Amino acid sequence: MQVIFIVSYKIKSQSKKDYFKTIKLIKAKMNELGMNYNVYEQKGKDIYFEFYFFDSYEEFDSMDENIPENIKILIDTLKHYIDGEINYQTLIQME
Repeated sequence: MQVIFIVSYKIKSQSKKDYFKTIKLIKAKMNELGMNYNVYEQKGKDIYFEFYFFDSYEEFDSMDENIPENIKILIDTLKHYIDGEINYQTLIQME
């Protein structure tokens, strides 16, 4: 069963430029790893959604083990640009 993991948050207006630089690096490194990862913006707002797509629950469950430390540091950097709380959703495909 496939899994979609979604992280959503609002970005501080003054941090957009740095956020875009960081997210571009993360996307490139995730693609190098072969991970299905994308970021979307809610139109007209400073709200962004990171989508992680997994072919199985096991792949999702081992995500932390499969992401190298240098990418984890970049992901952690995003917290400096976020205004407010971070929301997480895990969607599991129905059989």
